[in-house]
Amino acid sequence: MKNLVVVIPAYNEAGKIADVIKAIPKQHLNTQIVVVNDGSTDNTEEAAKKAGAGVITFAQNRGLVEVFNAGKNWALEHGADIILHIDGDGQHNPENIPKLLKPILNKKAEVVVGSRFLTKNVHASKTKYLGNMMFSKLISMIAKQKITDAQSGFRVYTKEVAKAIDIKKGYTYTQQMLVQVAYHKFKIIDIPITVAKREHGKSRLIKHPFSFAYNAGRLLASVFAIYYPLKFFGFFGTLLIIFGAVFGLTLKRYDVLSSLIIATGVQFILFGILFEIIKKRA
Repeated sequence: MKNLVVVIPAYNEAGKIADVIKAIPKQHLNTQIVVVNDGSTDNTEEAAKKAGAGVITFAQNRGLVEVFNAGKNWALEHGADIILHIDGDGQHNPENIPKLLKPILNKKAEVVVGSRFLTKNVHASKTKYLGNMMFSKLISMIAKQKITDAQSGFRVYTKEVAKAIDIKKGYTYTQQMLVQVAYHKFKIIDIPITVAKREHGKSRLIKHPFSFAYNAGRLLASVFAIYYPLKFFGFFGTLLIIFGAVFGLTLKRYDVLSSLIIATGVQFILFGILFEIIKKRA
């Protein structure tokens, strides 16, 4: 029988965490539940323990990446074959868990992401929706796999995936994980899920959405550069070459500047080739 570890991140969720824990279906698996209590100032830890879950508690709020890594490592240390992440605020419906597990158990995929955007049951502002769509399309293009909700924290993956990925410190693990999963040639599947509207209107784990988006984008760019250097530098190098050529043809008196822009684009592409060679030899 497979061992399933359910990881639940939580920050000040004393009022919800017990209900989430009790609603987790056992699905005929050896199921363990761990709550990663990210510096809560309420009774989240006590409520989680009373509901029967293991608890990892941070004395101070450390953020999504630290929470993810702590939960993943705890799961591997406790013999997980499959790891499932679900939010502790009640937004994710535990009734969706069996259909997320099904492709993993049937060996159709190594990662299954619960997508809010494959159904009409979406509670998100236009800004968040458009930002998520942009990230999802970008990652889909790089990963060559269709991903409709790259920001979803409701996901399942195998222990092989957990051992292969190395999530860097920063502001987000969700997109980082998918980039690395694709790099290691694991199969990703999206499954439609239903979600409840947040009672407080916003995530407690993400304090400032615009700051989060900026830093997530910056971190994601560095991850692309590390795992796909030729694509990353080649893309920007090609843009510079095209821009330099158009600029030079349009404003011929600036031919020297145009040449410098084109030369910079060529250097970007050469950097991409060099880093690709180094990466493959490492």
